[in-house]
Amino acid sequence: MMLVLLLFLEKVAGDHTLTGPNEVKQCAGRSIHIVCRYHPFYRDNVKYWCKGYYFNYCTVLLRTGQSQPFYAPLQISDDKRGGFFTIHMKNVKTADSGWYWCAIERVSRHVSKAMQLIISAEEAQHCSVPEPPQNVREATTQPLTTTTLTTFRTTTVTSHTRH
Repeated sequence: MMLVLLLFLEKVAGDHTLTGPNEVKQCAGRSIHIVCRYHPFYRDNVKYWCKGYYFNYCTVLLRTGQSQPFYAPLQISDDKRGGFFTIHMKNVKTADSGWYWCAIERVSRHVSKAMQLIISAEEAQHCSVPEPPQNVREATTQPLTTTTLTTFRTTTVTSHTRH
């Protein structure tokens, strides 16, 4: 019974619960920071980053839970509270161009989002692609609570009669 419930919940969460950019452009020698958002249902699942045109044959480059040195050129971080994971690629090269996937492991079929990385051979100082701000962390907010206030206008009619 528990397995049936788990499979049902995975189906309810759906495949459209992972979002990210369709295309990322950058110049060689710069860094890329890619944010992939996911449904809270997947908070505790392993997230990963893989390269390849077809998802079923892509090469997994990195996954959450792996040991990553701070200085590594490729890093992944998962903000479980915010519901997103970020891939950091430092000092990208034109050879890094291609199709990549943000993905989440599941008991059944994995959830994935494809994107194309286009790395220009332009030198960093002449790059026409704006550099992302340094030390900017993804901001998250809690869901809003909407309160509707209905007011009624009371009209008082006073009649004055002369005697």
